[in-house]
Amino acid sequence: MADVTPLKLVDLGAGQGQLREMQAGDKIPGDLLPATEWSADTVSQAEAETGTATIRRAWTSERVRQAVGAANAFSATKLQVARTINGVSFDGTADITVADPTKVPLTSTTGAAVIPAGTGAQRPASPVNGQLRYNSETSQFEGYQGGGWKPIGGGDSSPLFSVMWWPQRSAVPAGYVVADGQTISRATYPDAWVGIQAGNVPTVAEATWQSTAAERGKYTTGDGSSTFRLPDYNGKFSGSLGAVFLRGDGVLSAEIAGVIQIDELRAHSHTFGVGTTDGAAGVADSSRAQTGTISTDSTGGNETRPLNVTGCWVIKLFGAVTEVGSANAAQLASDYANLAGRVSTAESKVAALEAGIKQTPELLWSGNIGSNGVALNLSRPLAAGDMIWLQHSDAAKLNSHPFVLTQELLAGGRALYFIFAGSGVTVLIITNASTLTTKGFTSGYGIEKVYASRAKN
Repeated sequence: MADVTPLKLVDLGAGQGQLREMQAGDKIPGDLLPATEWSADTVSQAEAETGTATIRRAWTSERVRQAVGAANAFSATKLQVARTINGVSFDGTADITVADPTKVPLTSTTGAAVIPAGTGAQRPASPVNGQLRYNSETSQFEGYQGGGWKPIGGGDSSPLFSVMWWPQRSAVPAGYVVADGQTISRATYPDAWVGIQAGNVPTVAEATWQSTAAERGKYTTGDGSSTFRLPDYNGKFSGSLGAVFLRGDGVLSAEIAGVIQIDELRAHSHTFGVGTTDGAAGVADSSRAQTGTISTDSTGGNETRPLNVTGCWVIKLFGAVTEVGSANAAQLASDYANLAGRVSTAESKVAALEAGIKQTPELLWSGNIGSNGVALNLSRPLAAGDMIWLQHSDAAKLNSHPFVLTQELLAGGRALYFIFAGSGVTVLIITNASTLTTKGFTSGYGIEKVYASRAKN
């Protein structure tokens, strides 16, 4: 047998003996066959270890390697080469805690899951559908879905265009804007604009909204390019009928979505016993008693209303916020729309004032009417572009807010609601271009003049 490379003495453990160091020239003991005779081609490792009656237990190269490795493992206290487990270095000298990024950590088996949290700017750079996190800016859980981050639970899940009464307009919640008839940006509220285009809310032409107060429960396309207009549920826009109540679209309603009904008393009559006195003063002669109806003196205020509390109507125009930075974008958007409402209200009043200054008034009718169904024959036909208004017959001689007439209104049959500051509403029907018919008086005062004006050249 050829010389072999010396082996160090290896302790195989208690009761296992040792491997003797072999020197050059040593021979393998007679009860072991040369290792070359125990190749993989002639005997398996299992056969070498178990042996048979005719094949003695042999030390193959594989068994020697295992024995040496086992001996080292009995006494090793440190890995010769440190390894990394889930990003944590480990060399065997100390215990380590391994965090698995593919699993959500728990505070305890009965505690809570801990999910990632951070600002909007700290969101994943390349999000995928199904990811969840907590947004520390909006104080909401959010998930990535359909190309954007959406709030999850704990927030307002009301659909767009939901209407809600809110107790104070100075603290309107994020996502909602006051319904004051203002125009706001399509770019700031893209989802709302898509819904308006899709017909999810009642709409009307901008010119009709401006000229007909009863149409102001609807949306418009605004300036036709970059804005849209909200309904005026709060009665803030110049010339509006007033703050409204909301009702269903069934019996006794206007039955057309977005149309505002004027307040009204239910039809009724009063029956009184009448007669003459005979003999003692004040005793009614029942034999000559009659029944009938009489009119009473006017009493009450400028509208018919139930017991109520004042707040403001608000409309939900968005839910999720994109591109959140260090500022609260949701609250900024709501604040912007509410400010736009105040500006629009102020501008509408200024425009009406300027119109009165720049136009020459013309008396079309005069008299004293305070009952319904009376035809007012005008001194000339009305025309598109005319601005008309009424004057009360009371001592204050109050003027109403003006109406700018359109060709649509002049087609006939349309109701015009003339608002008097502090003194109610008078309703006239355009019978034709030359005739207006009285329809309603809510304040108890009649009218004595109808004026019109046209812009100066």
